[in-house]
Amino acid sequence: MERKKLIEFLECNEPVLEYNGREYGICYPNGDYMFYPTDDEDDTIVFQSAEDLIDNLIIDGVPFQDIADEVFKEYFE
Repeated sequence: MERKKLIEFLECNEPVLEYNGREYGICYPNGDYMFYPTDDEDDTIVFQSAEDLIDNLIIDGVPFQDIADEVFKEYFE
């Protein structure tokens, strides 16, 4: 997914995604972007911006940018 499109999507949505059999959520209360497994919100990772999340989030050893098309396909069909 094009980086600009992904940033715009994250800035306008609080999506839930599934990857490798686990469900995750992304939300942005108070301007911080929070990534968390829905079954364990204590395992939340906080990012300063959508760009920070895209650049630094790794899920099961895979950069978030590399799996964005796969995990968000339902939002763009």
